[in-house]
Amino acid sequence: MKRIIFLTVIFCLAYFGKSQDAEQQDFTDIQEFEQEQFDVFKEKNAITVMDSALSAYNAGMYGTALEYYQYILDSLNEESAALYYNMGNAAFKRNDLASAILFYEKALKLTPNDEDLIFNLGLANSRIPDRIEAVPEMVLVRWYKNFTHLFTSNQWAYLALASLAIALIFMALYFIAYRIFIRKIGFWLGVVALLFFIFSLTVSRQTAKEQTAHNTGIVFSASLTVKSSPEESSTDLFVLHEGAKVWILERLNTWYKIKIANGSVGWIPAREIEVI
Repeated sequence: MKRIIFLTVIFCLAYFGKSQDAEQQDFTDIQEFEQEQFDVFKEKNAITVMDSALSAYNAGMYGTALEYYQYILDSLNEESAALYYNMGNAAFKRNDLASAILFYEKALKLTPNDEDLIFNLGLANSRIPDRIEAVPEMVLVRWYKNFTHLFTSNQWAYLALASLAIALIFMALYFIAYRIFIRKIGFWLGVVALLFFIFSLTVSRQTAKEQTAHNTGIVFSASLTVKSSPEESSTDLFVLHEGAKVWILERLNTWYKIKIANGSVGWIPAREIEVI
């Protein structure tokens, strides 16, 4: 009798546990289905809003187009270089140069070598009052920047994984080959591939950091006096105008310590710029 009761209890517990697992699985499946449906809705909604934005832009309704683009950015959390590029074009058509430059700069962080984007940014910069001569860079530094900007952070990461796989193949060749000549080739090519893996991984992390860093900004004030210290009563150093780009070095309360392209440094109220 005791054995029958024991077996009955065991059976009930097993059945209850199985039911709980089934319910949990059903709940998980429902959650995954709802997420998939939401993702599909977002994608369709984003495409619909983008079409509306393009229609408004083509009709010359640049303010409306900007509102559509901003909705995609804020409500649908869709960020892309193409979106910022279109926003920059719409702002440029409205002669809002500061906003145009801001959007172009944001797009440039995602696609550093887009020729159309670089051209439009240069065109917008040519129409702002400030003509700031940048400090010349060393040739090697310029070459390095141009080379590392050939690919995005993700593309450099893929190159790093590919070069690691190649390095492992050549190292395996070094260990299994019988001929000294082939072993030498496998060894040195493996070393080269391993070095390129380290370089690609470093560049990938560096470009990812650049994309996520918020250490630059665009002046949105018609005329902005840069101060020698974070106080309104401090000495005036120089004046910036709408659309000028600054590099943020430090924040102190409501003030930014900034640097401009020619190396000049000063303090400005944080409210006067939009961070890229």
